[in-house]
Amino acid sequence: MKYKNITVRNLSKLDEEFNLSAEFNVSVDEKEKKYLSALGSKYKGQKTRSFHEVAELSKPRVIERGALCYQSSPNGLINLYIAKENKENKGGIQIITLKDSRITASYLVWYISQTYVQEYLSLFALGAVFSYIPISAFNKLIIPIPKSQLLNVVNESVDEVRISINNNPLRHLISLYYQEFTENFKRGNYMSAAIMAGAVGESIVYMYLLEKEVPESLLQRKTFGNLLEFIQIMKSEETEGFPLNHFMELQKLRNKAVHPGIAKDNVQPEAELEKPDFACLDNIVRYFGL
Repeated sequence: MKYKNITVRNLSKLDEEFNLSAEFNVSVDEKEKKYLSALGSKYKGQKTRSFHEVAELSKPRVIERGALCYQSSPNGLINLYIAKENKENKGGIQIITLKDSRITASYLVWYISQTYVQEYLSLFALGAVFSYIPISAFNKLIIPIPKSQLLNVVNESVDEVRISINNNPLRHLISLYYQEFTENFKRGNYMSAAIMAGAVGESIVYMYLLEKEVPESLLQRKTFGNLLEFIQIMKSEETEGFPLNHFMELQKLRNKAVHPGIAKDNVQPEAELEKPDFACLDNIVRYFGL
């Protein structure tokens, strides 16, 4: 399943080395400032690592299902996607192998899909026919580490990093929900996207409460709203900085799509569905990862 196509600039051979155009250089400066500004504001207080510290690129002969793939194409697009099946690598596809369990394939795709990251990477695109982004450009990327390690577990020592992947079924379910959200959003199925986004949020809250040793018997058959009430009672927002407001916004988006009494007021005959603002989901992903 393809997650994101990154549109890049096609450069001539001259452009690969330098470009003295004032317009070009102003654009570069603005995009770089936008990228650095976003890192400073959207991820304030979060730890970061450079791309080469958390991932590496390679060209294996066989691409395995679940691998994070990076591929150039002649139409000026850079394709970044997760392989759905095992296949022979005939097209020079590069695989991004992750070395830090705090960064998952889904999280990295989400991060690179942000507009300010895409625009920044496009500055380094080379090739007049097959556009590509060199490894050196990827290595310049700064990757914010999610604040919460609920979805991934990592044990670090001074001289090495020992990675322990959290194989909790809920962890896998969250990833599936997010993939469904992405597919529906890209196709303009906004009501379905809102439902799946809500499922992502509800599953994260459910998993969080289990981690806090709330008995599962108390959580079963509870609604999204009921689970958020647990968070309020525990005062997790005050003690841990739990992003409760973003979850409450996400719950409202989901309810607009799920409950007929609310949904009927948001659907006008012969009118296109309004595109929801999923900024609340982005903020949740920044905090918890995927």
